[in-house]
Amino acid sequence: MKRGTSKKGLSDVVTTVLLILLAIILVAVITAVLMKNVNENKAEIEKSGTCQSVEVTPVRCDMLDIDKNNVTVYIKREAQTNPNTVISRLVAVFEKTDGTTESKEYTNIPAQLETKYQQFLLSAAPSKVSIGVYVKSSDGSDAACPITLERTCKSYSIAPGNALPGPAVNPGGPSP
Repeated sequence: MKRGTSKKGLSDVVTTVLLILLAIILVAVITAVLMKNVNENKAEIEKSGTCQSVEVTPVRCDMLDIDKNNVTVYIKREAQTNPNTVISRLVAVFEKTDGTTESKEYTNIPAQLETKYQQFLLSAAPSKVSIGVYVKSSDGSDAACPITLERTCKSYSIAPGNALPGPAVNPGGPSP
């Protein structure tokens, strides 16, 4: 037998080197898979953060007994956590009593901490309303945020000479 070489010693070195190479390859594969998933979902992750900084909620949905297709919706915009978020458009989504929906563009976008209302002429009386918020994403396109809150629409009877109750129409009148 030759001096200085041991088959057992050489075998341990080869095994150690192979295990280290296997670990490096495994880390590289896992990193590649994770980076691919992050890059594919980057727009969704960004949209999610942007949408969380904007809160627009329906406050009221009113209609008169005599004309239930003419609906007034009040919405409130809360304070934004991200001042760079831009609301590109709002959509009022009406759920009707028969289960169908009708969407209308809400053109009267409120500023932060402001409540605004808008009237809509619908094809049938709604039972509920929710507000769809679209924000500008970093690539300039509109990103739809999930709808989080809906409001039940209420019908009012009005006697001649009386106004619909509420702050925007009759500030001193009773609340619904």
